[in-house]
Amino acid sequence: MSTIKALSLWQPWASLIALDLKRIETRDWATKYRGPLLIHAGKNTDFIKRRGSSLTHRNAQIGDDARTAGGLPRDFNYPLGALVAIAELVDCLPTKEIALYSEPVSKLNMNRSEFERELALGNFTPGRFGWVLAHVRELPEPLPYRGRQGLFDVPAGLIPPELRP
Repeated sequence: MSTIKALSLWQPWASLIALDLKRIETRDWATKYRGPLLIHAGKNTDFIKRRGSSLTHRNAQIGDDARTAGGLPRDFNYPLGALVAIAELVDCLPTKEIALYSEPVSKLNMNRSEFERELALGNFTPGRFGWVLAHVRELPEPLPYRGRQGLFDVPAGLIPPELRP
């Protein structure tokens, strides 16, 4: 049986990716892998509990009284311990390089507003890496699955046929 690579993220970042509101996942490690990537929402809720229902980053509030980062409603039901989306991992770049782009449209296929949102929602400090995602598709329903650290394999048969690579 074939498999699909997956990556586990804390909420709200997994849902921001699933809803195509975040297309660069920052990590402290690079990968040479390119191809289909399932997005897994981990069970860790520490960040949401610590921050309440709003998300702050870089000492600035993102959103307004009714919304959180990326535009999710404050009462958004974050799936936990589940696969939530599939995307294509198209590049992995040093964050230092990404943060210096003056023309994000040509390099990352996003407009200035999307690029600014990415910078606000990720950790682009030197020494980290931006995993650039494309063709993000949310799964019809979160699929309960146990996550792991690093890249891990998920049986392809668990994913709806129309979303498989």
